[in-house]
Amino acid sequence: MFAMGDTEMAVAVRGADGKLSGGFVFGEYLQTITIMPDSPSWPIFETWVLTSVTAKAIFRCNATIIIPATGKKYTLTNGILQRTKAMPDAQRVLAAGTFQINWENVTPEAYNP
Repeated sequence: MFAMGDTEMAVAVRGADGKLSGGFVFGEYLQTITIMPDSPSWPIFETWVLTSVTAKAIFRCNATIIIPATGKKYTLTNGILQRTKAMPDAQRVLAAGTFQINWENVTPEAYNP
């Protein structure tokens, strides 16, 4: 369904004297969404892609993901559709397609329905 990639939080450099120096960096929050071509969600992403290509522009989005098993809610903001496949792979049946969104922020918080 979806996977969130690792986010780089710091850069570290070890000097000739063996001292480790580091600093905070703004890493990317890359989320890969995997759906089947016959999913009702497929046309939504396909329209997003087509609109971006036609307008030669980016269109940002926001999302909320609630995971009841962990009691967490994640607010994802200012996302950009960064990568996709032009069409699904054809095998014995059509294969799942992926859409990658780069989020500006992902904020976790407790969720109690």
